[in-house]
Amino acid sequence: MRKTQGTAVFTILLVGSLLAAVFFVTAALVSVQLGFVGHQSQRQSVRNLAESAVALAIARLVENPDFGRLPGGTVQVPGLASDCYAGVSFDGLAPNPQGLPVSVNNLKRDQSVQGAMGAVLPPHSAQILALGASGQQRCRLEVILHVPRYPYQVASSGPIRCSGSLLVAAVKGPAALAAGTVQEEDLEPGMLACNSLDVGGVKSVKLEGSGIRVVGDVQSVGGIELDSAVTVSGEVRANSSTAPLPAIPLRDFDTAGKPGLVNVASSSSPVQIKAFSRHQGKLTLGGGLELQNGVLFVDGDLEVRGGIQGQGAVIVTGNTTVSGGGSLGTQSVAALLSGGSLTIEGSAAQSASFQGMVYSGKKLATRYADVAGLLVCNDPTGQGSVSLENSRVLRLPEASDIHFSVQPPATPGSWQAPATPLQQWAVPVPAGSGVTLNLSIQGLPYYNQSGGAATAHWEVKASDPCISSWDLIIQDSAGRSWHPGYFHGEMEHYENTGNTQRQALQDGILNVLHWQNVPTDAAYVAQLDTYLDAQAQVLIDLVQAKVDMLNAAGTVPPAPAPGTTTAGSSFDPMEWSLDLSRFMNLSDQIRIQQWREI
Repeated sequence: MRKTQGTAVFTILLVGSLLAAVFFVTAALVSVQLGFVGHQSQRQSVRNLAESAVALAIARLVENPDFGRLPGGTVQVPGLASDCYAGVSFDGLAPNPQGLPVSVNNLKRDQSVQGAMGAVLPPHSAQILALGASGQQRCRLEVILHVPRYPYQVASSGPIRCSGSLLVAAVKGPAALAAGTVQEEDLEPGMLACNSLDVGGVKSVKLEGSGIRVVGDVQSVGGIELDSAVTVSGEVRANSSTAPLPAIPLRDFDTAGKPGLVNVASSSSPVQIKAFSRHQGKLTLGGGLELQNGVLFVDGDLEVRGGIQGQGAVIVTGNTTVSGGGSLGTQSVAALLSGGSLTIEGSAAQSASFQGMVYSGKKLATRYADVAGLLVCNDPTGQGSVSLENSRVLRLPEASDIHFSVQPPATPGSWQAPATPLQQWAVPVPAGSGVTLNLSIQGLPYYNQSGGAATAHWEVKASDPCISSWDLIIQDSAGRSWHPGYFHGEMEHYENTGNTQRQALQDGILNVLHWQNVPTDAAYVAQLDTYLDAQAQVLIDLVQAKVDMLNAAGTVPPAPAPGTTTAGSSFDPMEWSLDLSRFMNLSDQIRIQQWREI
């Protein structure tokens, strides 16, 4: 009996020991598991912080595509605990205690730029480098954004009708068109889009003809009708969503008041447009039109016989007709914008050609025509339409974003004299700011020839700029300096308090101080205004002394170069650009190309 009891006690002790061991092992495993789960949870938390910073940065870029191109481009997720941080910085000169990698905004540039970590950012892209931190945990994310060019080669607010022989496709570049015939291997998918509903039982898109080929997709808000012989290599999407259509405000491109404006008259001879040009009323050009980095604005109708070629822009408020001529395969693209109906037509014997962007605010038609670029028709009244007959529409990516420099010609009475010596001003800043501002500025006399050679003289003209080339050079307390070129400009007599350039200079200085977190108040603004007013008067006095010297010496501007009518250019080149993407919501365009942890 005692032996049995002893065995029982031993068994109980053994089982108890085993249970205790199991308990401690289980507790240890649970502790390890909880630690692992806790680590993973914290890891996910810092990633969530970094992703929140990315989302905030994208929202700022969508709201303002220039965000990050100027100093002060930093975003930080608000409301976090003291040991947590989440942010993105585009400003390499800003204080950076968190060690944020510097992001790069290249959304509005047409060239590739160097990004962080050896990356090369293509045009219209952005590199966002975000940091999420909690305690000792860190998470860094790299996100590459890209805004593709306007995707449609034929887009219309109204019905689309195609007939005869037709090719709708995209090509890789102008070189593919140089030979006149496009090789099959150079064709790429394009897209034809219609935002019109069916009317009276008639489909909004009708492709009728035995020689119609669309390399790419056809989409329409309404129905789509295709003849049996029509070939569409992509998708056919009827009852689809609307395509984004730009509504271009043509009056914004009026050349009235531009420097060196040239008035163009109707002519039967070839006409070249090399500067800002204008015509009021109907304009008829019977010998063709060649654009040489020029802009022609016609406030009326335009008829061109002999085609349009070259690089530049033609803006017409009324109807436009272009017949014959033109060329394909060059590196030049042009914008042809018409507020009314627009027609490009050739003949069965000789097609008309145009290379670039074609836009109509009413109706758009091509007949026996080759268009390398894109066609957009957007009639806000809903009456617009597109008609393509015996034509080729070959999309060029370059045609959706056109930009070039216009060199205005010199005119009598423009700047002709050397500038006064360069003046260097140290702009006063609030005490203790740690920032220095230097302003470089020069003055130019004016040669007035309006009364003829007998009365021509140098002067300081009150109504035209007599102070130019003002540039701010900013330096912070660490000795780092930069030159924001966007403050470059011209300023008239500074004492004119209503002058917009005067206000721009003040605003530029105040913005620089704001970006450096330097507080300013009304007293400082008044001090700044008084200082700049006094310094500007010093420069005006220098210009006046230069004027007196030139008049006393009888100095005249240089004689015109052979074959010209003026003494050379007196204006800086001016940029002209039209990007269809700017008329679209950025949030509808932006694409995420890459999202990774680094």
